[in-house]
Amino acid sequence: MFNLSMMPWIWLGLTVILIVIECLTSGLTTIWFAAGSFLMIFAAIIKCPLWLQIVLFAVISMLLLIFTRPILKKKLSSKKIRMNSDAIIGEKAVVTQAVSEMQKGTIKINGLEWTAATEENQTFNAGDICTVKEIKGATAFIVPFKK
Repeated sequence: MFNLSMMPWIWLGLTVILIVIECLTSGLTTIWFAAGSFLMIFAAIIKCPLWLQIVLFAVISMLLLIFTRPILKKKLSSKKIRMNSDAIIGEKAVVTQAVSEMQKGTIKINGLEWTAATEENQTFNAGDICTVKEIKGATAFIVPFKK
């Protein structure tokens, strides 16, 4: 026979299980159901009928999921940090060896020398300022620098 006096413990167990699932997935979904089941511990303590506990659990969990998840997800999402060669795309560089459409040269950016090329009908002389448009392999493709 089912005993309603066990419901606070059942809700506590469900809360723990849902928190463990959230820790393993970190999808910000089951945490709201864990919050709903945690609140149901108090509803069970004050002897709410089981059907009311289940309805309250579903309503509270869904409201938390719908209204707070997007806000929290936006706050917790980190900006993508550009690494390695992606970090120099769009950066200003100095031509150290002439670059033309037919001949690769070199540029200096952040203290490092890169092989440079241009896809456009452009010519860059040593000392010219340019912008890195893209990286293909180990070659930086450059365009004229615009202030």
